[in-house]
Amino acid sequence: YRPLKMGSSPTFSYRYARLSGDDPATARFERFDPLLGGGTIDTWANSFSFAFALPNSNLHLHRLRADIVPNSQTKISAQYVHLSADNTWNLGGAAPLSVLTSKTYGQELGIAGQYFVNRNTILIGAASYSVPGAAFKAVDARKGWLYLQFGVLYAF
Repeated sequence: YRPLKMGSSPTFSYRYARLSGDDPATARFERFDPLLGGGTIDTWANSFSFAFALPNSNLHLHRLRADIVPNSQTKISAQYVHLSADNTWNLGGAAPLSVLTSKTYGQELGIAGQYFVNRNTILIGAASYSVPGAAFKAVDARKGWLYLQFGVLYAF
């Protein structure tokens, strides 16, 4: 267990990622293969809720994020994510999204917190609201969705 480094001000970051999609004009399947993709927003997860429907392929991601460490046991992160497709041919993705009518997947605003109880235990919580873009609206009529998570990570 290493205490978090406290900062006097928040840290801000911008992340852009382009993960290629397949080119339908070729016989080869060139889509980016996210070997061991996923994880948390601190690693390769593309967002809180969109990550469940969108693998890390055929994706352009813009993320603005702010992190604050108010004390040696607490970290709070807020983020805005804009997701779009590399191209409309999305073979290999979720079946309803195999051929997209638009490259716009959507946007998400979220907040997450981590509380390090001790060297073995971390409490985590997250909430986000996602607004679907035209690609999702073509297959689902929802205007948006809320994501809530609470968990306890315990290392033996």
